[in-house]
Amino acid sequence: MKTIRFKQIGSYTIIDRFDELTIDTETTRLKNKSIVEAFPEKIAVNEKVNIKRGFDIKATDALQKGRTANKYIKDAETLLNIAQDQETKDKILVNIERAKTIVSEENTKHENFLIQSKACKSELTTLNRAFDLKRRDHIRVNPIYCYPRKNEVVLPDSKFDEVKAMYDNRSNEQVSITIDMIDTVVQDAIGEQPEIKMNVPEFVTYTSIPDYRGKEIWFQDAGNWLKLDPVDIGVDISAGDIIYEDLTDTQRLEVDVKKEVYRIEAFTAEQKTAEKDQKIAGVLAQAAQMKVELEIQGSTAAKALIDSKAWYNAQVALIEVKYA
Repeated sequence: MKTIRFKQIGSYTIIDRFDELTIDTETTRLKNKSIVEAFPEKIAVNEKVNIKRGFDIKATDALQKGRTANKYIKDAETLLNIAQDQETKDKILVNIERAKTIVSEENTKHENFLIQSKACKSELTTLNRAFDLKRRDHIRVNPIYCYPRKNEVVLPDSKFDEVKAMYDNRSNEQVSITIDMIDTVVQDAIGEQPEIKMNVPEFVTYTSIPDYRGKEIWFQDAGNWLKLDPVDIGVDISAGDIIYEDLTDTQRLEVDVKKEVYRIEAFTAEQKTAEKDQKIAGVLAQAAQMKVELEIQGSTAAKALIDSKAWYNAQVALIEVKYA
């Protein structure tokens, strides 16, 4: 079930994101348990488990009988060593041979039962896989959902797609929604017991509203570029207002100059002097490098000094005007 998460900004209910209603996995499992247990695939699994369990029990029993017979043989061999007469020894020897036969037979049984148990285990892998696939398919189309969050509403697919298309195509806008809620009984996945109640919107109306929060917007007044004060959500801008990113290259150059003026005007006297001195120091370093490069290119030291100094003085004059 598709949902919309929303948040409140001022007086507007704004779409935050699109999601799907969370499935309550444990309740889904419990509600579907009786149906799933009756699947032929599950019955086949249970039958094979019982057969394997029978082989395991028989294998354990045979192993225990073989061990008992082995213990008897050891005890009999002890008695044989202390027997006084031949008749007693003969009887013990006969019993030892019988016990050895039992050990051999039970070991053979144990091995055979283990082989059959292993075969059942292999078959169970296949049966369990088939059952798990059917179980997953059943639960996938018969889920039970958690109650929606307080900032979440469930929408029919058609309404969801309609709202999402508008949201995806917005530009400098948000999608504001109005939700008329009704308490609707939602059938559970099996469709028998209407136990899960959730606030489902009877309908959701929506509209786009302007949203220029965080945008840098400029306008011209008597040929001068001015920056628009931050605007709240829902407030539209005038026809002459332009987002910085939408300015032409020429306009952006003009605005960048104005932005630099605004930046310097916001300085204290100390900040302005500090940055001016830093700029002049940078120009001096460039002038010194220029003198060296001019000499390398063939200018005399005197000519290189004159040219680099002239450039330096011109740049300092520009800086002084900028930070006046």
